[in-house]
Amino acid sequence: MGVQGGVMDGTEPHATTAASSWDVMISYCWADAAWVLAMCEILRTEGNLRVWIDRDFMAGSTVAAMANAVKSSRVIVPCITPSYIKSANAMQELKFAFDLRKPIVPVRSGSNADIEGTEAAFMTATLLYTRVETEDLSHPSRLRAVALRLLKQILNAMGQAESPPLATNNSIGLSLGKRNKPTRQSNLTQRFPATTLSVCTLQPCMGRFTRRSQRHSPNREQKDRHWLARQRIRASNRNGSEEL
Repeated sequence: MGVQGGVMDGTEPHATTAASSWDVMISYCWADAAWVLAMCEILRTEGNLRVWIDRDFMAGSTVAAMANAVKSSRVIVPCITPSYIKSANAMQELKFAFDLRKPIVPVRSGSNADIEGTEAAFMTATLLYTRVETEDLSHPSRLRAVALRLLKQILNAMGQAESPPLATNNSIGLSLGKRNKPTRQSNLTQRFPATTLSVCTLQPCMGRFTRRSQRHSPNREQKDRHWLARQRIRASNRNGSEEL
């Protein structure tokens, strides 16, 4: 974040309390503000995420605002660059998130030689990061593609079961939602609907049901037929014994 007092670009600050709940907190250095803010808007509009960023939410004590943002956010996204590593406030945010064991989804940009071997690299060494190349910064379409990759990583970190709904994006075929798992049905006809089985027969035999479907392999179908034949033979033998 690289806070030096006040709010960027004269933007009016909005108060944030510790009780606030955010999906993502973006930690960055002001030197990288141009492309970070552009990605932030994509996460908000196309990912429908509640994103905390210092430009929009900074009031009162700088340290308290940063701490509250980290604690009340589900995922922390540090935008690690050579400038980020040199920013004491930005590194403080990352260390605090690391100590709290918050889910961290890192973004990297700039020379890897300047990043490797630093505390930031150590704290994110085992994490999959999203790479922003220099060429991406001057092409909005490429930066958007990077932001969508980042969005996918964020949703994975949040957990698909709790993922927020995504805006429809037919142009790139983005599909990051989660299908609802069907509930268990007690009725056999509901458990095996005709729409999912090309052939499905339920044959009562000795109080049991035998399910035959084209989804089964030929070996399984053959075993089912053999089992059914054996049951019929046993039933026939029992009936013959009773008659005698």
